[in-house]
Amino acid sequence: MMFWKKKKQLTLRCVTQMEKLADLIPIERLNKQVPDWWKKLPSRPDNTGLVLPPNIKPGPRSLELTAKHCYALQELWSRAVALPLWYDAIVTVTPDGQAVGFAPAGQKAGEQHPTRQYTGALNKNWAHYKFKCPWLLYTEEFVPWTMNHPFYHYNDPGIWQAMPGITEYKYQHHANVNAVFAVKPEPTEYEFHAGDIINYLIPMADIDVKVVCEQVTREEYERLQYSTKLSFHHHKFCKAHDVS
Repeated sequence: MMFWKKKKQLTLRCVTQMEKLADLIPIERLNKQVPDWWKKLPSRPDNTGLVLPPNIKPGPRSLELTAKHCYALQELWSRAVALPLWYDAIVTVTPDGQAVGFAPAGQKAGEQHPTRQYTGALNKNWAHYKFKCPWLLYTEEFVPWTMNHPFYHYNDPGIWQAMPGITEYKYQHHANVNAVFAVKPEPTEYEFHAGDIINYLIPMADIDVKVVCEQVTREEYERLQYSTKLSFHHHKFCKAHDVS
């Protein structure tokens, strides 16, 4: 007799104060945000006009498959959470490595950490910039998550890169995205649009994630950040006291 074991469910609660953000650009499971090229990709490649070298014989057509059958991608769509950019943003990078971000209505898109904080991590051809996320993310259980560059949503991997890392949302709740941009001989503008996927969040556990997005009052938002008023290292404080 075979038994089907249901995965444990984890709720990822995402809260914000930004008006209409939860309705218009919510954080979602990645299977709801797969890229267009994947949706259009056929199960088998189009061999129209394909000419093989004389010494190569065509293999069985039944074994000619596209990336649609890739187990790694199927698991990525199934398990990951997509973090979309919350508004339009333009990051301007100057030849000396300075990065400045612009967002609508005078909002600050993010900030640049000084190079002395990461000496040796980047050469002069790359500039750091951090997108400041207006979402706070919460889980009731401690589960590590990886933060990953949204590789499959950009067909030019050299434009920018989200920096990888591991985080969790029981004791700390921020979802800022650190990124690097190419430094060129002339000032360069990197333009993003509201809804562009800027990170894949992948739980490091075999669980089924339920994402809940909501707009909350300033009072509720501040209440959820109480530990930032108590400690410079609020995530360590919460972990030491086992509170979230």
